[in-house]
Parts: sequence; structure tokens; C-alpha cells
Amino acid sequence: MSHFLPFENIILTTKLSKEQTFIRLTDNIEAEKSFGFGSHNTTYSKPYIGQIIGDNFEIKRAISYRNSFLPQIKGKVYSEFDGTKIKVNMKPQDFVLVFMTIWFGGVFIGCVATIFALFTQEFTPFFLIPFGMLLFGIALLYGAFKTESSTSKKDLTRIFEAKIQ
Repeated sequence: MSHFLPFENIILTTKLSKEQTFIRLTDNIEAEKSFGFGSHNTTYSKPYIGQIIGDNFEIKRAISYRNSFLPQIKGKVYSEFDGTKIKVNMKPQDFVLVFMTIWFGGVFIGCVATIFALFTQEFTPFFLIPFGMLLFGIALLYGAFKTESSTSKKDLTRIFEAKIQ
């Protein structure tokens, strides 16, 4: 079932110690700037924004544009005898997941209604619209999320000098 959801769970392994890993992480994240009235073009000096809480971290890429499909990255750092293991979970924002679930539900109902209508009416190109919307939604959700998550995976492997298991 998890193959059908826009989530990614990866494990990074690095030769860095746990302390060095957190130093690298600290060097590459900064706190998110709060919303204010006026310009929303907030600039950051580091590539990621977020926080470290104990052995866990929550980050997202610092971008100067709006992207609802930007992965929310949660990770946990573990010491290993030959380095460090970092378990990472990436998923879209909760709002995006709720919105897309409602949207897919409506489109699914439209597809079912269209299939029933095909048995009672003559085919017209209008019947293809719900199926086109379904394909567009899948392509948008997975395409946008996977593009952004692959960028984050490359960044994380570079920051931690790590390999993905």
C-alpha cells in the first residue's frame, strides 16, 4: 500500500560520527522566519529551515517561491559502530494530503458515475473528463513530490557525505 502513497522512507549511512552529523545538520539549517505583513519573499542564508530536537530533526528546503509539494522531512540519527545511520521520512504537507484525498474522492465518484452513464447513454468525449482529471491529479501529486524529494535526497547525501541504503 505504501507504494501508492507519496511518502518516502530512506536510510542514509555515513562514516561521520553522530556529533559530526549534527554539526553538519546545524551548519545547513536555520529557524523558519515567522509570517509578517508585507513581503512574503523571505530569504534564507542556509539551504534548509527547521529544527533539531534531541536525536530527531524536522526540516524542509528553504525556497523563495511557493511550492505545496515540498517534502516535509523528519529524521532520526543513530550511532553505529562504523559511523552513523540516519532514518529519513519525507511526505507532503498535511494540508496537501487532505486536499488531494478530498479531490481524488470527488474525481473517483465522477469516474464511477461516468462508467454507469456509459451503459445508458451514447459515448461522447465528455465522458473522458473525469478520467483525465484522475490522471492529471496522479501526475501532479507524484511528479511534483518526487521531483522535490529527489532534490532533497541529493542534498542530504551531500551534506552528510552519505549513501542511501
